[in-house]
Amino acid sequence: LYSETATHWGSQGLNFYLYARLGWDPALDVDELVIEFCRLAFGPAAETMLEYYRLQQEIVSTTSVFVARASDLAVVFTPERVAALDHLMARAITQVEQAVSENGDKDLLTRIEYVALAQRVASLHLRAIHAQTMFWSTRDREFLELARKNYEEELRIINQPGNEYLVAKGYSFRSDLERDIAA
Repeated sequence: LYSETATHWGSQGLNFYLYARLGWDPALDVDELVIEFCRLAFGPAAETMLEYYRLQQEIVSTTSVFVARASDLAVVFTPERVAALDHLMARAITQVEQAVSENGDKDLLTRIEYVALAQRVASLHLRAIHAQTMFWSTRDREFLELARKNYEEELRIINQPGNEYLVAKGYSFRSDLERDIAA
């Protein structure tokens, strides 16, 4: 059994769950485990989160692009696809907030907000790359400003205490972003 991941709970929680469950019993049905994870982790937003993870899987499994860099991811995760994932995450948050307000489990809200924050970071990063691409094709400096704003917001989030394990962004990544923003 092999799983490539790091301690990034916001974006890798499903991977950790699958790895642990399949490590214990490799004969388990992966699709059923994903459903189980969504139900246990997100309660009233389980169906929406299942749709969210399935859309991600569909996007990456139907591409012929070899992803070696973040810019490759931006080709795969087009602005429309990023918007669709953002929309699903917003719906899931609303579902959990409603359930919690009706005396639901407050831990559900903590979990969904953490995963949503990881989606926000990914969305900001991809949107910044999309804006840079638009700049190169149009030379409209407003796209560079949009990229800078997205990168600054991304850095603000990942540099906050408690977000060390949010997404797969190491120190060198942060340094590169800070250098690029200053340029």
